[in-house]
Amino acid sequence: MTNTIKVYTREATEDYTSSLANSVHISLCSNGNDMPLNRNYGILFATGAIDGEDRIVEKGLSRPRVFRLQAKGSGEAVFGISAERVMQDGSNDESADGKRLLWTTSDFIHFSKEELLSCDDSSGDEVQIDDNLASIIKQHYFIQLNTTVDTSPAKLYRFPLAEGWADPVIFPWEGKYYFLATNDNTNDVGLYVREAASVDGLFEPETEVHLILDYNEEKGFMQTFWAPEFHVIGGELYILFAVSGKKWEPQSHMMRLRKGGDISNPLDWEQPKRVEKADGSFLAEGDITLDMTYFSACAKHYLVWSYRKHIGTPLDSGSMLYIASTSAERPWRLTGAPVLLSRPLFGWENIQGTINNEGPYVLKKDGKIYLYYSGGAAGGYTYAIGLLSIKEDGDILNPSAWEKSPCPLMSYYSLEGQYGPGHNSFFKDAEGRTFNVYHAQTSIGRSPRCTAIRQVLFRSDGTPVLDW
Repeated sequence: MTNTIKVYTREATEDYTSSLANSVHISLCSNGNDMPLNRNYGILFATGAIDGEDRIVEKGLSRPRVFRLQAKGSGEAVFGISAERVMQDGSNDESADGKRLLWTTSDFIHFSKEELLSCDDSSGDEVQIDDNLASIIKQHYFIQLNTTVDTSPAKLYRFPLAEGWADPVIFPWEGKYYFLATNDNTNDVGLYVREAASVDGLFEPETEVHLILDYNEEKGFMQTFWAPEFHVIGGELYILFAVSGKKWEPQSHMMRLRKGGDISNPLDWEQPKRVEKADGSFLAEGDITLDMTYFSACAKHYLVWSYRKHIGTPLDSGSMLYIASTSAERPWRLTGAPVLLSRPLFGWENIQGTINNEGPYVLKKDGKIYLYYSGGAAGGYTYAIGLLSIKEDGDILNPSAWEKSPCPLMSYYSLEGQYGPGHNSFFKDAEGRTFNVYHAQTSIGRSPRCTAIRQVLFRSDGTPVLDW
């Protein structure tokens, strides 16, 4: 059987903009059957540059090439992919004249970090591969239930589940399930929770919605009640969320449930605390912080959040992911300095005027941390879910120790009828199955953000699959 890998870019369209089209796309031609990988969505994106005023300058790719490199000592085949770096709109990038970006790969699934090198483009846009590699590629990109560890029938939920409820979280607690989300139906004012004996029960028409934190001008809770999440920290239950006062300036807060308290009773929650740096000063002044999440690893505690400077001005930094250590005793106060973890430097993250890295949430499996986050247009169809990963015993506060996926793990190309999937979280049901909870829209045009649930499958190597 003849197997060929081909690399290419796409023509930009009204829906598939130049930010996406000017990236490396890859297809596998096997026995005459041409199969675009990643549903014909870009796989390799150029990393944007940072200018002297800390702004992102988006880059694109043109004229990709693929070729076989000299084999490693093990005899494993190694391939190179190179492309000309251009500006976002495809025009010439003078800073890359005479050079090309280079990635290496042995499987067309995992890629090295890009390097800008002096090299020619005399190679072609396709290369032959053997049957074994073709089989590996098919199993990764074309998911079948029988290629996963979990071969039990997948549970499917209808879409949409709840219209106008974004950034959703489902939380099992003491024999019941609880649902939290940003409530677009109330102009993002107030924190609301649902309680039910089952996940399906959370979305029944008769299920009561409890207001547990209301508008309060005196306390400065007036707008942007955003992205609430349940987390158990040091044996205590917290809600992490953002809120702002009269001035639009959302900031990360935490609210703790009193001992023996009822989640659905507003009187059982303590006064929210604004998150602080290690010195006791607030996490940000004048800038915004939001979408805070928590995880632990090797008995250490961490917070990850989205931070943005100069939003709405020519100096907009775009939203960035930061990480810092905290303690189980006082999780609202950092124990170390915030560290920049990720910026929206890829075209799929920096698109349609929205420059986003936000909505982080951790899934842990087999000693590995999968930190999912969202990029792209937060209220549009290009919103998508990306991934940063590291081993649990890795150097978690070292950004270079994390591996960042070059393309999203879920996009509007993933599931028919779901546009802008993003800001996700995870939960396990009573059977131990893992589910991805996220919001998406019902049309490519502007439409309400709606709650969706999709079971997470796992490949034979243990890696999660969101977009099957």
